[in-house]
Amino acid sequence: MLTFNSIIIARPKKCASAIFCLTMLAAVWQNTFAQATLEKEKARDSSLKKSESPKVQKLPDLVVTSIQYSGNRAAVAVHNKGIETSAPCRLFFRVVGEEQWTVNIPALIPKGFVYTAEIYRGKPFAGKGIAKIDSENQVTESNENNNTLTIDKPAVVPDIAAIELSFKDEYGATQIVGKVQNVSNVNLIASDVRVRLIRITLYGAHQNVLEFKTQDVTSLNAGAIYEVKAPMPKPFPGADSYIWILRVDGDANDANNNVEKKSTKVDNN
Repeated sequence: MLTFNSIIIARPKKCASAIFCLTMLAAVWQNTFAQATLEKEKARDSSLKKSESPKVQKLPDLVVTSIQYSGNRAAVAVHNKGIETSAPCRLFFRVVGEEQWTVNIPALIPKGFVYTAEIYRGKPFAGKGIAKIDSENQVTESNENNNTLTIDKPAVVPDIAAIELSFKDEYGATQIVGKVQNVSNVNLIASDVRVRLIRITLYGAHQNVLEFKTQDVTSLNAGAIYEVKAPMPKPFPGADSYIWILRVDGDANDANNNVEKKSTKVDNN
């Protein structure tokens, strides 16, 4: 009895001829090899199908992350949490029962920084806010159902602005006086706001920076003004001109109103 890969063939007691026997053996080997090859191909195809992962479509996904009010300013934060840069689009925002606005939003990189759209009006913001990113369906997204954020009572945060920088003569000496104001309709409490007075000296192609007064502002009521002042620093040798700066640091709100500047020339004659 002959066995080839579990195929059992009864050997005749006597082959009619040597050629006949060899022909039978060749046929058995050929059949066995063909079956083995077929099984290997089936196994390979199955393995390839298992290893193939579905293709992920690269699309942006725009969402509104927050709405905040501060006096006459509303800040709407948007973010692209997808895996592709978005095209520029539009943001719709309204205060329920009042006004509404449409704002241009630039292209946003995937999982990049949060972009804040700023909206101003002639009176303090208050009331239910609704914001929708890609309000005109200009962007194809991986999720088209998460573009809107509604907040019944948006957070109202203080806004400390640098409003005035001046020079004042007191008792025969010149004082540099800076004024900041809480321009929002909510009190500043237990804050990290810091007011700085800085002088930049320009001489030739060079400059020198001197911070000559730093004052913490831990609290400031809505609408209130805080004053910081310091004696004018000694003249810088060879100065051509000075840039005087009043700067507010640590203000979580509008960064566009945190600096006041003045320039003065030096008479070297």
